Amino acid sequence: MAIRASYECSMSLVDKENDDSTTSTPLVNPLSIYQAPLQQQERYFAFRIEFVHVLRSINNVENNIPFETYQEWLILPRRKYLANSSRITQEILRRIGVEPDFTGELALQISSFALATATEPGFAASRVLTLSLRVSAMIDLYDDAAVEKEEEEEYADQSLIIWTVPATKWSIEALKELNHSNGGDEIIISWDTTSEQQQQQCSVCMEKLWFEDQYCEDDRKVVQMPCSHVYHKDCVVQWLETSHLCPLCRYAMPTETD
Repeated sequence: MAIRASYECSMSLVDKENDDSTTSTPLVNPLSIYQAPLQQQERYFAFRIEFVHVLRSINNVENNIPFETYQEWLILPRRKYLANSSRITQEILRRIGVEPDFTGELALQISSFALATATEPGFAASRVLTLSLRVSAMIDLYDDAAVEKEEEEEYADQSLIIWTVPATKWSIEALKELNHSNGGDEIIISWDTTSEQQQQQCSVCMEKLWFEDQYCEDDRKVVQMPCSHVYHKDCVVQWLETSHLCPLCRYAMPTETD
């Protein structure tokens, strides 16, 4: 069993006067943060931060189980935060436990939301803007053996793909025709089946092979490959112009890459 983590972040503006949100274990009374001595002329961000770990099985992604939650409140002068929002936000995220590799992207989301909120005409004059941040660490559990099996199956599927390479033109032209006198040469024909009907068929088009000249039209000439298998000439020529392998035994004809 192995573990991998990802992070999600949600942000919202909280109305402190009408905050009806509930948290299971609030660390601080939300209203108490405003009892601290704040500068009269200063404007502030109040961050309500919740960091939750969520256990998620890859076999059932809808079965999310929160198992650890951290909460805190943080008040920062708005001017100071906006002047260096990315660095300050990344420091906050690292402090609550977010892995360093993820703080940059999350900080950009949070600081952009804070800036957009602070510049809204309806909120710009507010002395304290309360922002709720919920950062979720999604802990995915997956089975090493299952992942390895999936990768093997994917590799096997890819291995079934055969990239066809045509035979050379000269090797196709050199195929021996069997419908005319062969100068006394002995013709050896290789059959892969015992059925008489199948022995008389071209395995490309599955039609009858004619060896006698009187029954043979030009497009029905019979040719023999070097492996001794025979086909209609037009059938096997079209085949070899796409694939250099014999349709029956996979004998390899010469290619341009040889």
